[in-house]
Order: sequence, then C-alpha cells, then structure tokens
Amino acid sequence: MLLLRVVGIWVLIVILAIMNGILRETLIAPHIGSYMAHVLSSIILTVLVFAVVSIFVCKSRISSVNVLFSIGALWVVLTILFEFLFGHYVMGHPWSSLFADYNIFRGRLWLLVLLSVFFSPVLAARLFVRRGKSNPAVRINW
Repeated sequence: MLLLRVVGIWVLIVILAIMNGILRETLIAPHIGSYMAHVLSSIILTVLVFAVVSIFVCKSRISSVNVLFSIGALWVVLTILFEFLFGHYVMGHPWSSLFADYNIFRGRLWLLVLLSVFFSPVLAARLFVRRGKSNPAVRINW
C-alpha cells in the first residue's frame, strides 16, 4: 500500500513538473529569457516538490529514516527514467540535449532539483515531525 501511495505522489510531482515547464516556456521565458526562466522554474519546482512531499510525510506513518531515504531514491530513479525515456522516445529530444541538463558547470540546475527530490522526505520529517506538526502516530528514529 505504501508503494502505491509513493508512486502516486511521484506521479503528482511529474504532473507539477510538466505544468511548471509549460509555464516556463509560455509565460516566463518570453519575458526574462531562457536561462533566467530555467533558474526560476527550477526554484519553483523545488518548492512545489518540497510542499507536496511535506504533506505526504506529515500524513504518513513512516517511522524509519531509511524508508524516507528509500522513497527519495525511488523518486529520483523514476524521474530520471521518465525524463530520458519520455524525453527521447516520445518528445524526440536528442540524448545530448537530455544529458546537457545535468551539467551544473554550464548553469543547468537539474541536478539540484533531483537532490531536492531525494532529500525532501527526510528533510520534511526532520522539520515537521519533530515539531509536532504531523500525525502524532509518526515516530522518526533519528
């Protein structure tokens, strides 16, 4: 049951990421340029991911940091697979273009977004569970 909920949250994150990309390309980039739109879009997506993950973690009964890290890792793997398989085979993006988004030394921030996806479950638990803002049944073993 947990796996189904985890995958469902990931699907929601993908939908938000696609909507964020559409917003970036149609409304933001024409006004501030492609690179600045990329930066702003990355920040927006990171905030959205953390918000969704925080709600999920606060409502769940996950009691293990290892499980939280495993969830983040699963989301990263699913995201990378989706990005490359959908991006190349459905959208027709060349492999070089897809790999270019991982070059942080050229100003691409995609790796930071993936890191936020990975660490968000543990960070949300750390911020909200310890402060009593989540389900009282949740006990995180630090």
